[in-house]
Amino acid sequence: MATSHSSHLTHQLILLGVSTVCSLRTGAAFTILGRGGGDCLELVGPSRVRHQSHMPSWDSLERMLASARTRHRELSARCVELERPSRAWCCDELRDAKKRRLHEKDRIARLVALARRHRRATDACELGSGHYGKVLLGRSARHGRVAIKVMPRGAEDSSLAREAAALAAVGGEAGFPALLYHGQQTVLGRPSDVIVMELLGPSIEDLCWTAR
Repeated sequence: MATSHSSHLTHQLILLGVSTVCSLRTGAAFTILGRGGGDCLELVGPSRVRHQSHMPSWDSLERMLASARTRHRELSARCVELERPSRAWCCDELRDAKKRRLHEKDRIARLVALARRHRRATDACELGSGHYGKVLLGRSARHGRVAIKVMPRGAEDSSLAREAAALAAVGGEAGFPALLYHGQQTVLGRPSDVIVMELLGPSIEDLCWTAR
C-alpha cells in the first residue's frame, strides 16, 4: 500500500513539474569550478547544448590521436624524400604531401585539446559522489554558486528525470533547492544527464563533523 502511494505521489510530482522543467531550458550556462573553486573548467546548460559538438570516448580519442600522429610521421618522411634534388620534378606531389601533413598537424592539435577536456574531469570540485553519479560545484552570474549533479548517460537506475520533476514541483520550499536546469549533454568528456540546482549549504555529513 505504501509503495502504491509513493508511486502515485511520484507520478503527481512529475506531472506538476513537467512544464517547469521544460521552461528551464532557456537561460544562461553554468560553469563547473575546479578544486578550490577557482578555475572554470566547462560550461553546462542550455547555452552550451546549442553549441556542443560530439565528444568521442577516451578510448576512441586515444586511437584517433595515435593514428593522426602516425600519419603525420609518414607524411613528414614522404616530404623529406620528395625534397631531394633528384625528385625536383615532383613539385605537385610535394605540395600535396605538405598540405596533408599540415592537415594532420591541425587534427592532432584538436584531438589534444579534446584530451585535455577529458583530463579536466579529475580536476572538478566534487561536493559528493555515489551510485547516482557526482555532484560538482558550479557557478552562474545570476545564481552564484550552484550544485551540478552529473550522471553518465545509460547508467542503471537513472532517476535524474524524476528528481528534476520533483524539484520543479517543490523547489523553493524550505529545505528544497530550486531547480535551475535539467538536460542531457556531454560533461567533461562523458555523455551525461545533468541537473543544476541551488547550493543550499554544507552537507549533513559536514554538519555532523562540525557538531562533534
